[in-house]
Amino acid sequence: MARKGLDSEMIIATAAQLVEEKGYANFSLNELAAKLGVKTASLYNHIESIREVNSKISRLAVSRLHQILENAIFEKNRDQALMSLAMSYRNFAKDNPELYKAVIRLPSSADDQLKESGAEVVKPIITVLKRYDLDGPELIHFSRALRSAIHGFVEMEEAGFFRRLDANIDESYKKMITGYILLLNGYHT
Repeated sequence: MARKGLDSEMIIATAAQLVEEKGYANFSLNELAAKLGVKTASLYNHIESIREVNSKISRLAVSRLHQILENAIFEKNRDQALMSLAMSYRNFAKDNPELYKAVIRLPSSADDQLKESGAEVVKPIITVLKRYDLDGPELIHFSRALRSAIHGFVEMEEAGFFRRLDANIDESYKKMITGYILLLNGYHT
């Protein structure tokens, strides 16, 4: 039942796929082994524990979101970059809800290195906000506000709070980000 070419990277990619399909609560090493076509014991040639797998899934999620956000802001002016970043962030959360949860859970992790890896998601946000001549505490305040607004919207949307048919959800989100951009453009420290 051994699978030739099995490595840690393949295991984590498959684990991330399973987490997206079934959710963290329903993910197991037995299912992972079955999906890979190996015995569960064979996984331990490449990983130490389920905790390591979860940690690596979180790092993978951070890496993917970071890259998406970097691509979103590449070669765009500040307002375009911020809108693109916000849209891309929401799309990642909607398209990868379980991986997004892995990113959001990082601060509660006992693994300090894993917590620090979560800072990668904030870097593109900081890059864009610096284009508005923010620095020091103001940069932190506006970063927190943006991340909170995006996350809050995503969570409420996922929970089903925005089902009224008389107002388009995408338009609501765009208006929220446009309002944030207007605030930034009118803000003077």
